[in-house]
Amino acid sequence: MFENFVLETIGTKSGPIRVRHGGSGPPLLLLHGHPRSHMTWGQVANLLVADFNVLCPDLPGFGRSYQPKDDPASRYSSKRAKAKALVEMMERLGYQTFVVAGHDRGSLVAFRMAMDHPDRVRKLITVDGLPVLEHLERADWTFARDWYHWFFFAQPEKPERAILAGSSARMRWSSAPRMAKQ
Repeated sequence: MFENFVLETIGTKSGPIRVRHGGSGPPLLLLHGHPRSHMTWGQVANLLVADFNVLCPDLPGFGRSYQPKDDPASRYSSKRAKAKALVEMMERLGYQTFVVAGHDRGSLVAFRMAMDHPDRVRKLITVDGLPVLEHLERADWTFARDWYHWFFFAQPEKPERAILAGSSARMRWSSAPRMAKQ
């Protein structure tokens, strides 16, 4: 995977972004999903290098890219903030315009990038990405029950307290009875 690619870290105003890039042709920025890293694109990238200069960063907050500062309004970890940092990374690598493809959460960052930077994004490709409204419309009680960790880890201080409480407290918490499916 990633034969003849360069692995480097590019500084941005928000923090360092780790990126692997190689190939020739127009730039193609590939954004991974959750909870992955740029390695998601390893085999795909090798197929694209004959036609594109392929760039595979670790999204901010993932892999070895910077971890956004904590903020109650998520202003540093929003899709908009991540898109802005990635556009800056592309500029620092010498690309003013590019094609962007995103998978899963990466598709949401790519979509936000295309909306906020239409002069930079020549084409947009989304793979396995639902619009945010679709996510919210599907978030019923069964989703909240089965994906409780999304809501649990989004709360300030509670995850840290649970993790630091010790294994016996976690065992009691994780073995609590669940609501029966109807």
